[in-house]
Amino acid sequence: MPYGSPVRTIAAEADAICRLARERAPGERFGDFTIRAGIVRAVTEGRFIND
Repeated sequence: MPYGSPVRTIAAEADAICRLARERAPGERFGDFTIRAGIVRAVTEGRFIND
């Protein structure tokens, strides 16, 4: 598998969802939370989505 094992992927997602439940701002959506929490970088232009 090119992106790692499914178990690691599920564990990373579970960690992010648990953090979302504890740390999110009122009304904050998952994508906005992951950017603010530093889990992913913000993509400002579509051509940079895979950078």
